[in-house]
Amino acid sequence: MRRGGLALTEIQSKAKWMMVVLGVGVISLATEWPHSVQWTPDGLFYEAQSLEVRGQSTDQAQQSVFRGPIGQHVIAVDARVAPSVARQLDSPAWVRKSAQHYRRRWLVPALGAALSPLFGERSLEIASLLGFLVLAVFLYLLLVRRFSPPVSAIVSSIFLVLGPVRTYALYPLTDIWGVAMLLVSLYAAVLVLDRGPRWLWLWAAAMAVLSLTRETSVVALLGVLWLAIRAPRPRNLALLATGVAVTLPASLLLGGSLRANLAYNESGFQPQNSSWNYVVSHYWPALRSTVHSDLTVPHVEGWSIPHAILFYLACAVLVVGVILLLRRGGDDPFFPLIRGTLPGAVLYIGLAVSYTSLRLEMAFLPALAVGLALLLETALVRSGAYSRESDPPKAPVERASAVGTLSGTGPPG
Repeated sequence: MRRGGLALTEIQSKAKWMMVVLGVGVISLATEWPHSVQWTPDGLFYEAQSLEVRGQSTDQAQQSVFRGPIGQHVIAVDARVAPSVARQLDSPAWVRKSAQHYRRRWLVPALGAALSPLFGERSLEIASLLGFLVLAVFLYLLLVRRFSPPVSAIVSSIFLVLGPVRTYALYPLTDIWGVAMLLVSLYAAVLVLDRGPRWLWLWAAAMAVLSLTRETSVVALLGVLWLAIRAPRPRNLALLATGVAVTLPASLLLGGSLRANLAYNESGFQPQNSSWNYVVSHYWPALRSTVHSDLTVPHVEGWSIPHAILFYLACAVLVVGVILLLRRGGDDPFFPLIRGTLPGAVLYIGLAVSYTSLRLEMAFLPALAVGLALLLETALVRSGAYSRESDPPKAPVERASAVGTLSGTGPPG
């Protein structure tokens, strides 16, 4: 009875802190709720795909959006601030050719179609808001697998209130859901590592959905790949094999080829040549421009000096957290899994090779959050704020055997 009572108390504590995280997230968004939908060129393509889900043909949907009030409004705005973008959006040929680069991303358009009878033009915006809530829940759940509820809640709230997660939560885009499903996938992977292969179905389902959301599936796959290379145990190999198997169909059957996508992004979304020779010769200048813009975001976006100083101070703190993550030793597979997402996020951005005002960089969120949690935990331990009773949760310890098996008789990982 005592053990059951302690477990119930722990669940109640975790649930209480999760509600705090959700409350913080909702309040932060309530102060930013826009009077009208913040349409972007990408959002127009997702709105057209949402119309397709609701029964229109591809041509009808694109005509309705790009020639309708929403598209004409975006074109009129861009005509003043970005004339070249306005000319692209006003070209049916360009729209038809560009649409292929969005054909893998069906989750948000499908959610928008389902929500349309209730929310009309705001349906994609509400879908993104739901993604923000999923992101909040699973960021907290991922962290609380290894950190105390207060630390997990504080770190989760910081990322919900500050930075690009809050900025893009109310845009009719797929980026928030891409990060949300990445967190769901990593949480499922941790359940497999901690509790055994009976949770592989959740990992497979999350990765399948992620493959139809955004290309952030590569971040999760690099995480489990690194784990499998570091410790090629059956459970780790099962995660890798299952992840590849469920994401491969979307990669092969939907959207343009890697070569076409790279040429599209490198050329400013108007490729005249999509050969590998063009891609290779233009890749380095495009990557250098992307990295330079990312490192000088305050200047590119025209932020004030105090805002820029705070940004770089925050980056310095996050770098310290990442260093702690990279230096974290021990046998717990949780930390190698999260470390592996770092090269995955780098690859994800490198394959996009396009400046997006930190939208794509949200793929670093799992590693940054774990790093910040490690930093906060270290500070609390050194200050004496952690007592023996308040130690953060540890990885489950399993009985070791000479040879680990998929059924979980060996150590986790």
